[in-house]
Amino acid sequence: MTKDKIINKIRSFLPKYPNVRFFIDVLDDYGCYGVAYIVPEELENVDAFWDELMDLKNDIRELSPESQTLFTENDMLFSLSDKAYNILPETKLMKTTECFTSINEETHQFSLDAEHIIFADNCDFYLLAA
Repeated sequence: MTKDKIINKIRSFLPKYPNVRFFIDVLDDYGCYGVAYIVPEELENVDAFWDELMDLKNDIRELSPESQTLFTENDMLFSLSDKAYNILPETKLMKTTECFTSINEETHQFSLDAEHIIFADNCDFYLLAA
């Protein structure tokens, strides 16, 4: 299975649940792709969301039954490398790198796309700088 097929399947899920964060990584130790997701508090007790997420996982597994894709909520089952990609709705796939800001000394994730535009995508707002 190609990473692009997994990403496209996840992107088809994001319009309905844009606050769910998805990351994809190559898990060298397992020889497969790993998908981590972060569920916002407002969806934690929504049964319909969990049903649709299970359907999404099954759809991804059916795309290529000969190669497994592992899933984890947050990083409970495996950790992502610094080469993991954040899958965003309706934007290009961007490599994420960590950097430290002087504001409250918090760690934020920033993304750099092919056109060298930086997105801060884990803040209370989206920061765009060129």
